[in-house]
Amino acid sequence: MRRMRGFWLAAALLPAVFADVASVQAGAQTAPDAPRSFRSLVSDVAQVRGVQLVRQLRIATVAAEVDAEVDAEGAAAPPIFALLEQRVVPGSLRRERFPQLSYDQLVVVARDAAGRELDWRLVKNPAIMRVDVPGPDGRLQGGIIEVASTELSVAIPDAAGVDRVYLYRPRWTGTEYLLEPFGQVQLSQ
Repeated sequence: MRRMRGFWLAAALLPAVFADVASVQAGAQTAPDAPRSFRSLVSDVAQVRGVQLVRQLRIATVAAEVDAEVDAEGAAAPPIFALLEQRVVPGSLRRERFPQLSYDQLVVVARDAAGRELDWRLVKNPAIMRVDVPGPDGRLQGGIIEVASTELSVAIPDAAGVDRVYLYRPRWTGTEYLLEPFGQVQLSQ
């Protein structure tokens, strides 16, 4: 009887232990928040103007394993991002006067340690590629693929307090683009 009690106690505690480990492991790389409209980002967060210094970032995606976990909707877990290089150079950034978002772009949002959004930028998604493959009749057919592991270059203003960047993927709803959290990268100071 004593063994059974120990078994049930262990069985009850193990899921909590594993959940804690998983949340700690995922904490630095998980999506930052719920989807939001691109329109609200543009109206709520002004792009930084008049900067003299720019941070050039090289970010790499770490491909998910072949047997990566799939969520209830059949989507694979988002990739993990790593900062490969960061350098500050003299320069300025162009402000998006009439931003036009499309499926093949990412939205990069710079935030401070408190989570305040300081700036945003549109960049081409390097994971989306146009390819030509031979069809059943031998003729080339165009298509679009998404590769798992890529490198992204982005320039953000070297504004005071920038602590990390968040990456969002656009999803068209039929009326507007929603920004779905894709990942984040901690910046070194």
